Amino acid sequence: MKNFCFFFLILCSIQVVTASNGAVQSTHLIGQNAIYTLQSPNSKKSETIVIQTSAQCGTCKTIIEKALKNTTGVKKATLDLDTKKVTVKYNPSKITPDQIRKAITAAGYDADQLPAKPAAYNALPACCKKGGHN
Repeated sequence: MKNFCFFFLILCSIQVVTASNGAVQSTHLIGQNAIYTLQSPNSKKSETIVIQTSAQCGTCKTIIEKALKNTTGVKKATLDLDTKKVTVKYNPSKITPDQIRKAITAAGYDADQLPAKPAAYNALPACCKKGGHN
């Protein structure tokens, strides 16, 4: 009987991993040769932010979207040229909204109230600079 109880405990073991604030981040249930991961309802995998840019054309769209897609923590970036706003879906545990804005400025474009990095702006094609389509 002792061996049976020990074997039963191994098959039905439960592991709960908690964050420093005591909230449950994940739970692993091991049994019948399977592992299941349950997410806490409070854990956020992604958030979305909309940022005003100084984009003007299709080339701007390509540059900004590529820069953001190559940024760790960014899941998706879509620039609307009519509004010049980029909608970014990101993982808040890997990147902050300010870091996203800085990635846009590093590509040569204004991001909300942050101005473009001068060296990056100067390296943009003429059509992407302010007034380039006038």
